[in-house]
Amino acid sequence: MSGEAIRPSSAGCGISPVSDRLLIGSLILCAALPYLNTLCNGFVYDDVTQVLHNPYVSTVHHLKEILTTDVWSYRGGAPGLYYRPLMTLGYLLCFQAFGPSPFAFHLINVALYAAIVVLLFLVTARMFQDRTLALLAAAAFALHPIHTEPVAWIGAVTELELTFFCLLTFWFFLALEQPHGGHSLAAQAGMVCSFVLALLSKEQAITLAPVAMIYEHGYRGDRHDTSPLQKIRRYRPLWLLTVLYVLFRIRFLGVFVPAAGRLSIKGVEWWFCAVALIGQYLWKLVWPIHLCAFQMPHVEDLGQMLGSAIGGLLGLAGLGWVFWALWKRDRLPTFGLVWLLVTLAPALNINWTTFAERYVCLPSIGFSWLLAWVLSRLGAVVGKRSQGAYRAAAGALCLIAVFCVGRIVRRNRDWHDNLTLFTRTLAASPDAWPIYNELGQMYYDQGNVKVVANLGLSCMALKQYEEAVILLLGAVQMAPLYTEARISLGMTYAEMGEYDLAENQLRIALWCSPLGWQRPPVGARAARQRHAPHALAQHRSPLHLVGRRGLAHLLRRP
Repeated sequence: MSGEAIRPSSAGCGISPVSDRLLIGSLILCAALPYLNTLCNGFVYDDVTQVLHNPYVSTVHHLKEILTTDVWSYRGGAPGLYYRPLMTLGYLLCFQAFGPSPFAFHLINVALYAAIVVLLFLVTARMFQDRTLALLAAAAFALHPIHTEPVAWIGAVTELELTFFCLLTFWFFLALEQPHGGHSLAAQAGMVCSFVLALLSKEQAITLAPVAMIYEHGYRGDRHDTSPLQKIRRYRPLWLLTVLYVLFRIRFLGVFVPAAGRLSIKGVEWWFCAVALIGQYLWKLVWPIHLCAFQMPHVEDLGQMLGSAIGGLLGLAGLGWVFWALWKRDRLPTFGLVWLLVTLAPALNINWTTFAERYVCLPSIGFSWLLAWVLSRLGAVVGKRSQGAYRAAAGALCLIAVFCVGRIVRRNRDWHDNLTLFTRTLAASPDAWPIYNELGQMYYDQGNVKVVANLGLSCMALKQYEEAVILLLGAVQMAPLYTEARISLGMTYAEMGEYDLAENQLRIALWCSPLGWQRPPVGARAARQRHAPHALAQHRSPLHLVGRRGLAHLLRRP
């Protein structure tokens, strides 16, 4: 891959002709150093289920299920959208080699990200024949803060795998070009293998076939010297594999995209949401300051997405103007816009997915190409006019790079543990109700008595009395003197018509807090903590604390 000589830039900013190995080593450091603090992070969010509780990962006897079923198939239920066998295979290999070590899984993410940056440098150098532009594009990609989610989160390794193998496929695709319209069989074999791995990473890889077709007919250097049949012969394997992939998914998963769990937005509203998502993604690429792991789409109130939709329209208009302005002057940079929009297209269907920063990992390659082209041309212009201005511009770029590194390092801490991730996500996106659910489940798993009692109270309000009794009994077992839980349990029994059980719970509640539900002193409370379970078992709560008239009033008992 690195055997091809990379030409020094002839139109860039004038980087000295240092060795490719030195540049690649610098890019590896640039990609890896900002993410070293992720090695201290643990398993968060879906990592616990997909790694620690996944039977497909703990043994090598489920390869068939990994290759032919959904990633969540081990939990039962209908097949879903997530056919990611390469992710599970990677988890399996890492788990078998290093065990349940979050350090090893995070290290693999960082190493894969560094490999993507190096590969982007090589692909850009081969495509643009500009060493400076390749270096700028790879550095811009490496230091973009929007990539913190796929690198810092083990569960987002699919985005890294997808990006790596799509880039590798495109690198082989570029190597197909031979004199007189010929093509290399070795490069074609490499392209086929890497594209299969890209498809097994994530379904977004199917966008690579149209991207390659557009490049072949509109951007390839020998496009004027090759016939249409010769062009089709180069990208034909990508289209054939795409069709086979879709048929394979229909065969083993039932449908390519399942109907279960999808929204049903159509027509004008669908286009409105798609444009709004474009606005959000473009804004995150340009201004990656306020990053959040989970953001709810306001599909129930499209008025809240109006600002994003206007931004999307303005962004598309701006990109269209840039495309038109560059097409005749310098066509190749416009391919970055093609890559950006085509690879982003699957993330714009609001019925299948929602907004997520990790979905921009692959499309941001096109953004990096365009940004690098702009910077290299500005550097060339400024360098010709004034060396002082050139140094000032270089210093400004260094300051931006330092800011991006600081933003990445700080953002990495959000993924340290579940409590940090959930609380910081809710601080940035207060309406993300699924994260409230995850936070409540975390507290429940930790035995937080208030959360268990509140869940029971919620079930009682929904008239799910049996579930409420189970939760509230669990709460009083964890904290026998928790008065509010016993009151809720008593009221639940009363709603069920179990008045004797209700009376017993309310008597114990009055015994625990006789003075208007006030908590007793620590010493007395500790003493009652020791005797409360025995009193509950023997139904010997002190009767003198409340009369039957008071109990009947509390229970509204006839």
